[in-house]
Amino acid sequence: MTTKTKTRCMTVFIVFAVAVLFAGACYRAEQTRQAGLTASCQGGHCYSLNATFSALR
Repeated sequence: MTTKTKTRCMTVFIVFAVAVLFAGACYRAEQTRQAGLTASCQGGHCYSLNATFSALR
């Protein structure tokens, strides 16, 4: 393999890895948005989650 071929293979691999990470993040955000959570309570303080994920629609 020449250096140019190795560089192209590495570039394709990096682009693919970034696409997989992005798709995973989108999937998790969508699953969280569809879960129907209304509030997250910790230490006596509750925060609405609906407004947080409405921008993802």
